[in-house]
Amino acid sequence: MSYKQTAAEVLKYVGGNKNVSHLEYYSTRLRFSLNDNSKANVDQLKKIPGVMAVKMNAQCQVVIGNEVVEVYNEVKKLLVPNEGDR
Repeated sequence: MSYKQTAAEVLKYVGGNKNVSHLEYYSTRLRFSLNDNSKANVDQLKKIPGVMAVKMNAQCQVVIGNEVVEVYNEVKKLLVPNEGDR
């Protein structure tokens, strides 16, 4: 799995950078608080290599598994321009 590619696709299908109000990870999943849940494309999220499941409730939870931290770090870089640049 390419963490960067998975992160970019997840961000795209949760509705993009501007639709994310908060992001955290817990155990095996990314937990997004979205500004507009209707912008999340659950069917496309489920098709992304590395995504095991998607749960929509108060949050959009994208189940990644044991590599969740690596994908989380890549999503954070996309959410905050230039974060992590050296």
